Amino acid sequence: MNNARRQGSPPPRGRVALRQLGVADFPPPDRLKLPAEFERVRAEGKTQVGRLMLLNIMPAANGHSRLGVVSSRRFHKRAVARNRARRMMREAWRLIQPSLTAPLWVVLVARPYMLGRGAGEVQQELLAQLTKAGYLAS
Repeated sequence: MNNARRQGSPPPRGRVALRQLGVADFPPPDRLKLPAEFERVRAEGKTQVGRLMLLNIMPAANGHSRLGVVSSRRFHKRAVARNRARRMMREAWRLIQPSLTAPLWVVLVARPYMLGRGAGEVQQELLAQLTKAGYLAS
């Protein structure tokens, strides 16, 4: 039997429920993906060091804000922990991005202290670091 959804049948419940709760996509045009893009931000941008994450920030090369997220095995050996850190950093960025004073390319690197912290703390840290760098109105 083909597992593809039949035409006219309702979409899966889980996906609909997530969208109704306000979970936003992180579309490919908003992502930094190429190693050269990550390197460029690290080489040409400012670095802000916080307790939970390290930020590499530079003005957007194309006038469109983009985000790159890093949580390596050095952060934690378990993929579950690394993925949770990535999700929290992306969500914090999604909420803060409309308040930026200018388009930016940002690379967020998870630090071990982020383990066990909540999304609110991650968002506060990102707000503080962007304000300190001068890219967010205080």
